[in-house]
Order: sequence, then C-alpha cells, then structure tokens
Amino acid sequence: MAETLLAALGAAVCLALLVHMFLPAALRQRIDGRFSRVWQAVRQRRSGVPRAARRTAMRAANKPRVDDRRGERKSDREVLQEAEQEAQEVIERVRRQAREGKPVERDGNVYRPDAFKPRPPKDKLH
Repeated sequence: MAETLLAALGAAVCLALLVHMFLPAALRQRIDGRFSRVWQAVRQRRSGVPRAARRTAMRAANKPRVDDRRGERKSDREVLQEAEQEAQEVIERVRRQAREGKPVERDGNVYRPDAFKPRPPKDKLH
C-alpha cells in the first residue's frame, strides 16, 4: 500500500515537472514566484524561535588572544614570536637528548624520539 502511494506521488511530481517545462516563460515565473512564497511561509512557520548555536570550538578560535600577565590582547607578531620560541625550545631539547646518548631515531633532519614509538600493551590477556 505504501509503495503504491509513493509511486503515485513520484509519478505526480514527474508529471507536474513535465508540464512546468512546457509552460510559457511568463506563466512559469508566476508559478515559481507563488511556490517560493508559499515555501518560505511554511519554513518560517515551522522554524519558530531559533536555537542558540553550539559552536564552542569556533568561538574559541575567534576569541581574541589575551596575554595572561597584562590582560591585553596579543598581536599576531607576539603570537608568532612565542610559537617560534616554543619550537626552538623543543628542537633544543631533542638535540640535547641526542647529545646525551639517549636513543633518538633520525630520518634526515627529522628526529623521532622513543616516546613516539608504540609500546606493547601492559595487559597481555586482551
């Protein structure tokens, strides 16, 4: 029963679109305008009060960067300087570990410490 109704509905829609294609341009525009107004009214009535968007990651990304010490907004230049300084500290730490003889795998100019290698599971029963 449901398949018959869906098939009839599909056939009716196809027939309506076929007739729509053969209508003169002026009549087609009038029908399209009425249909779009009805559709917008249905959508507005159905939507009701809009909900608040939950985009916490987006809000955090758009939030101005604030320096903890001064409470002022950081400039892009200051943020870049801090990122470069942090990267240099990480590079120096890896180089220091390599000089001290701690095992660090090198692939060209890429350091891969043992901490990045997968370890066997502690519970070997599972």
